[in-house]
Amino acid sequence: MDLDLSGAALTWQDLEITEPQGRLMGDASGVVLERLSGRAMGGRLRADARLAAGPVPDLMGQLVLTDIALEDFLATVLRTDGITGTADLSLAVAGEGRTPAELVRSLSGAGALSVASGEIASLDLAAMDDALARRIDPIDFVDLVRRAGTSGTTGFAAISAPLTVTEGVVTSDAISLTAGRGTGSGAGLFDLAEWEVMLDLDFALFDHPDAPGFGLSLAGPPRAPLRRLRSDALQAHVAERYADDLTEQFGGPPEDQPPSDSSGGG
Repeated sequence: MDLDLSGAALTWQDLEITEPQGRLMGDASGVVLERLSGRAMGGRLRADARLAAGPVPDLMGQLVLTDIALEDFLATVLRTDGITGTADLSLAVAGEGRTPAELVRSLSGAGALSVASGEIASLDLAAMDDALARRIDPIDFVDLVRRAGTSGTTGFAAISAPLTVTEGVVTSDAISLTAGRGTGSGAGLFDLAEWEVMLDLDFALFDHPDAPGFGLSLAGPPRAPLRRLRSDALQAHVAERYADDLTEQFGGPPEDQPPSDSSGGG
């Protein structure tokens, strides 16, 4: 088998590659995908892969996505949404297995993800920032935290994440985010076999360096992960600051007075 993959378009499930170039070759020793390239998801795709036949087939592959629309990648590959931006993704993996499941669980490798000029849905750093600046009361702040963690958007300049693949799990322990109002950092993983994601990010606001940070956690299938905003320390900070403001405004408790001498003297 020796197929020229050039043409108007290639389609695999929901992925469409336009203006494709490349070759697909195969014989008794295995199958090789050589220098596949084309336009996909608003950007460019390049891929090479080799599946060697044998008692335990082994796979080697490389994928490079450049200037793709992150929202298209999430919809096409993960069947989810919530983040937009222009993304670059590189990934090189190798593995072996008698079944597709064994092969996926054996994958190891490395890569990198970077995203520029995007938005995160259902997270409103600006609302948190403004609330801290207005010094609202703690009860209102708790309600605002709930809304800021489930609605609104946060624009960001850049996200970067080095990637490591071990036993079919893609991990990053150095995720970095730079937004207009603050920064985010954390770690995450994507289990390819179980098709589940775990993500823990901690945020700090530029204009409030003395305030504790707060966190966002996601866990579960990419399409509908369990979402939790961690803000106990920040809420305690707001309550303490509010109490200090009231004390300054109305005065603290009266200072202890020495007991009066009522013995009448003489």
